Amino acid sequence: MLDWMVHCRPLMASAEYGLVWLSFASVLWLSIRSPFGVIQGMVLGTVFATSYFAVKYAVAQRNWEVLNNAHSSVTCRPLRERVALDDLSHRIFAVSMRGFSFFGSSLVLSQTLVAEAHRLNPIWVCIDFRGLVGIDSTAAGQLKFLVLQLRNSGMHVSLSSVPSKNIEGLLQAHQIIGPQGLVPDDLIFSTLDDALQGSENKMLVDRGIDPQMLETEKRVTLEDIFQNYIDSMPSSELADARSSLARHFVLQEVVEGEWLFEARDKPKKIYIVGHGTMRLVFDVPVSKRDVIDESSSLADEPKQLASFIGDVLGDAAFYGRDAYGFGAKAEEGGCTVYSLSTSKIQRLEHEDLPSMYLLHKIFIYNNARYQKQYLVPKG
Repeated sequence: MLDWMVHCRPLMASAEYGLVWLSFASVLWLSIRSPFGVIQGMVLGTVFATSYFAVKYAVAQRNWEVLNNAHSSVTCRPLRERVALDDLSHRIFAVSMRGFSFFGSSLVLSQTLVAEAHRLNPIWVCIDFRGLVGIDSTAAGQLKFLVLQLRNSGMHVSLSSVPSKNIEGLLQAHQIIGPQGLVPDDLIFSTLDDALQGSENKMLVDRGIDPQMLETEKRVTLEDIFQNYIDSMPSSELADARSSLARHFVLQEVVEGEWLFEARDKPKKIYIVGHGTMRLVFDVPVSKRDVIDESSSLADEPKQLASFIGDVLGDAAFYGRDAYGFGAKAEEGGCTVYSLSTSKIQRLEHEDLPSMYLLHKIFIYNNARYQKQYLVPKG
């Protein structure tokens, strides 16, 4: 008895020690009043401990974080668009949901997020569910209230990275998404970067600038794409190399629905998207743990992304000596790509060092933007 009630005191926090005495007092009092008092007291003690944990978790667990590094997408844009977006970068508020959001933490979540949004006064609020493990009905209701408050304050809301069909079903049931949802389908994205990209495009259109990546008629030359990269690089003096590098690439037309390459292919070429949209289908199916009915076809649903003008495909696979890891298929209207064979990359090191230097800087810059988006600690 002394070990449990007295000697254990230095090993426990004050609140935890108080719970021990409260549970002991409950057992003692109920055992005097009832033949089953010991069992009743143990049940009551368990209720006290569970309630204490729920309150502490709700107060201490922060189910969201502001993504300070995610004010812009990783899209390669021409100088005119970047200048306009530099003035607007602080008007995008990206938030990541994480952990398990339940009734105890949902009220604090909605209140603090609304307060933070009002403080920053953004045009767009991008809510990313990438780190969310689960959500209950009360939290889903608070999320609906949050979206309503943001919209009533004049802000646009987009959602991204809904991690499972279970969470998607709750969001539909509470009319956050779906036919009657507060957030229309064109503002629901598969990744945070797609959501940021969509927000940027809409802000550019509002400023009277047509985003280059959405243009369907004008053909962007490979030299223009290289210039976009050069303009984005700090103190870059590589403009003279863009023409010589462009000569090493081969123009390739991909008709609608045609596969440029498949996920398990070994990279023999590296591609840069020049016109249109490529659908990237990853060789990673949706986890069965995210599907209520494991026999459902949803369990085999592949992850998909879209790739636009200026995107580089296959560089990581080539240098990682691995398969592409995703298939690339041309979307509606077909697609134009510029290809560079991997054997030619090796020859460039001996034949055209300035072009090789520019190519490597493009690869590094392209991957560094993804690292900033997804790998740098947020906070």
